[in-house]
Amino acid sequence: MACDFCDDVFAECADAVFMDAWLPNYSSDWRGHSIMLIRNSDLSSLFSSNDECYLQSIGINQVVRSQLGVLDDKRGNMSLRYNLALDAGSKPPPRRDHLWRAPFQLGRRQVVTAQWNIARRSPHLWSEANGSYELFLKAVGLLRTEMGRAKQRMASAHYFNSMLRRLLGG
Repeated sequence: MACDFCDDVFAECADAVFMDAWLPNYSSDWRGHSIMLIRNSDLSSLFSSNDECYLQSIGINQVVRSQLGVLDDKRGNMSLRYNLALDAGSKPPPRRDHLWRAPFQLGRRQVVTAQWNIARRSPHLWSEANGSYELFLKAVGLLRTEMGRAKQRMASAHYFNSMLRRLLGG
């Protein structure tokens, strides 16, 4: 449950952070690429002197752009996950609301709720399936269908959502 409430995408206190390079110029390469954000000069020297790594510097704006999907999920959906946890009787950790503001988006709550349900019910469904992957997939199928429908509704409201964001200044 801790990951549901962590908005620290860039591991702000860590000496180094490793993340997927979700940028157009890297995502099409089948070999894969990672982004390293290094805040420690000793670690930077260690990686720079390693002949097995190909290193290329990119700007911090590109690093942030590469993680926009994660930022949107972690920070944009935090308030919804927080309220779902409270409704379920959990006591989530304190939030850092001052760091983010979620844009209004029709359907967002339904998608986050469906993701929440899958994450919470999957362990129980796996246990009930007694290790049978086929039975598990069948049991979780309804939850996945619910999430798919929620995503379709949100996608179909894309134009309306963008108009609302412009009107609301979000």
